[in-house]
Amino acid sequence: MTQLRRVFLWQSRLLVAPLLIGSLKGVLAFAIFCLPGKIHEPWNFYGSKMPLDWLYLFAAWDSTFYHAIAADWYPSLMNALWAFFPLYPATIRIVGLFGLDLWLAEFLVAEIAAFTSILVFQKVVSVYLTRTEVISVTILYFLLPPVFVFTTVSYSESLFLLLSLLTWYYHTKKRDGTSAFFASLTALTRVYGLLILVPLGYDFLCSRQLKKLGFLAFPFLAFVGWLWYAYLKTGNVLAPFSAQSFWYTDTASQVRESIRLFIMYGDPSVFRFLQRFQLLIIFGIFFLGLITWLCIRTWKIDRSLGVYSSTFLLALWLLPVVSIQISPLVSLPRLLSLIFPVGVSLRIKDRRWVLLMAGLLIVLDLLAWWMFLFTDTFH
Repeated sequence: MTQLRRVFLWQSRLLVAPLLIGSLKGVLAFAIFCLPGKIHEPWNFYGSKMPLDWLYLFAAWDSTFYHAIAADWYPSLMNALWAFFPLYPATIRIVGLFGLDLWLAEFLVAEIAAFTSILVFQKVVSVYLTRTEVISVTILYFLLPPVFVFTTVSYSESLFLLLSLLTWYYHTKKRDGTSAFFASLTALTRVYGLLILVPLGYDFLCSRQLKKLGFLAFPFLAFVGWLWYAYLKTGNVLAPFSAQSFWYTDTASQVRESIRLFIMYGDPSVFRFLQRFQLLIIFGIFFLGLITWLCIRTWKIDRSLGVYSSTFLLALWLLPVVSIQISPLVSLPRLLSLIFPVGVSLRIKDRRWVLLMAGLLIVLDLLAWWMFLFTDTFH
């Protein structure tokens, strides 16, 4: 009976973090809704026709593209929509079949996935940390501004995070068939989804479970299937990658050209040009340094998670270098926040530091959410 009571208490404690984070999101949303001086910009929906007045707080930038795909699916011609992977808009479309407005469906899918991802994250973390560390680590990870904001708004990040966590959770439970299923869904959610195969394969090789490497074929086939569908629709098998060219801007072209001139001819104009983005660069370097440090700490906790973190980090660095599809600098913190193993390494023994960090992060979360909606420097 005592053991049963302990299990019940532990399961109840697992609700502390998601309820706390969820309540905080509601409080900050209300604060932003009441703030004066909000500015209507092309990338947000403030003042637009939505079923509920407050829904604009959760929809900006890429949200409109997911909504467009959910409403009319992908076009037969190449355009910007092909840059977005299908699982999130498909889920919105399915929920919309029950009569819900698609904006509301988009919001609900993101929020349910975000809430569930906190629960699953705690299950994953409990494999590596003590029970007393699990809740504080979870709160700190989901309070990191990019994680907090992009698991709140109508983006695919919360669904991607949930599916990658489920993939790893079932892998730790030796249910590799179920893990491969969720890995397949992860590969259909974002372009970086296939990276989850790296730690799975590493684990199988290290444990000499070579037969289980066959499970990795399922996510790969799901990814290939998406490319094949893109080919049937557009005639371009690489449509999801080619569509990235629609996101090129004059600023991105100027950055590339100034860097090229500096490398080839030593032209220092690149430094004068980048001064315009000094605050963004400082924040980006700080966050990149933080994630890199956390990735290093992750190695000490679990080598497989360290491999995943490092591979993800390396991919974010190499893809812009080896490909013309360059992710905007402002998106780097958002993409780095998808590396869930770094959250495991956020353990801090002193509770006073935990409280101090949580308080600071809450202030930054409010600022980051406001910037997402009303500036063009955080999306």
